Amino acid sequence: MKKIIVLFAVVTFLMLGGKNSWAHDDDKTPDQSLTGEVVCLSCYLGHGGEGEIHAKCAKQCFAKGLPVGLKVGEKLYLLVGEHHGTANKTMASYAGKQVTVTGHVFEQEGMSMFEVEKVGKGTSSGVAQPKASTADKTAAKTWVCPMGDYSGPKTADGKCPKCGMDLVEKK
Repeated sequence: MKKIIVLFAVVTFLMLGGKNSWAHDDDKTPDQSLTGEVVCLSCYLGHGGEGEIHAKCAKQCFAKGLPVGLKVGEKLYLLVGEHHGTANKTMASYAGKQVTVTGHVFEQEGMSMFEVEKVGKGTSSGVAQPKASTADKTAAKTWVCPMGDYSGPKTADGKCPKCGMDLVEKK
């Protein structure tokens, strides 16, 4: 009887995602910060909706569950909450504004996702800025590991978070 109870407890634990609650921690990149404009990805990709002029629409889209993005220079990131949850409620009040987010970058097959842990105000002018500033262009550069283990923003130490090799700027 004890074996059945223990087996049941283990199976229940695994089915409820207990194993997965820490499974992705090994895949995380070191903490990074990005500064950019919070956009509704559906509106931005569909018709170029961005800036304060589009903030009201973006907030409505976020309330419907449409994806939140961060435009850093000419690069877009899908924003998610911790443990791959939604960032919609957290980011809604920042729609159309410049923010600095701290968290982790994940990239796969040309897509970029940022897991937000902390949000702070960026340099906000209150006006949509269609052209990237020099600082945004620097932040938007992609750095890669020669071994192919990493592609994304430059890490604080300039090293690949997986293998430790020096990152090189992607041309």
